[in-house]
Amino acid sequence: MQIIIMVTDQQDSPPFFVDTKPLTVIPSTAKSGDPLTVVAAVDGDKGNPREIRYSLKRENNDFLEYFSLDEKT
Repeated sequence: MQIIIMVTDQQDSPPFFVDTKPLTVIPSTAKSGDPLTVVAAVDGDKGNPREIRYSLKRENNDFLEYFSLDEKT
């Protein structure tokens, strides 16, 4: 299974992920509601940074029902 998190931006310098593992292994002992990983992105624009929102890809994603993501944190 592959989950892709895309960061989009309206300005000229794209946001970027910081201290994010490129791969997360879900332990077999994980229970519903357990946090699996933490991602953080920073707006690359100087001056007035934009609010960053997170989302999971919805198209062709058979696993979306098993995961949740807070769009702001």
